[in-house]
Amino acid sequence: MSTEHPPLAEFLADHWPVHDPHGHINGTVPGSIAVYDCICGDVYNATLADCLQHQADAWREACTIRTAEQVLNLPVGVVLHSNNDGAIELFSDGHGHWYLPGRRDAIPFRRVLDNLPALLIWHPDWSQS
Repeated sequence: MSTEHPPLAEFLADHWPVHDPHGHINGTVPGSIAVYDCICGDVYNATLADCLQHQADAWREACTIRTAEQVLNLPVGVVLHSNNDGAIELFSDGHGHWYLPGRRDAIPFRRVLDNLPALLIWHPDWSQS
């Protein structure tokens, strides 16, 4: 399993709003305003909405591909979404063989790099979880 790109359920286990300052699970203190912390330790004394926004932002950051090195380390079958090409899938290792779904002509590796950052929307390891 890829630790760099963990499945969503595994990721959420590390970014979950669970405790308020009094140690009550999920901020459930009768008659009080719920206050949450994130398990990861990056968010303290926050509203549930703030914790959930942190969760979404952290997931997006974890799935953002920014460098050529990251692209080169992606396995066959991965799907990225870029603003210019939409969804593209890697069909073979190395510097090429990225395709738009339903198309036969490859997208040049340079174009993939020129369209970074891209969002990782599917990783083959995720099907194993």
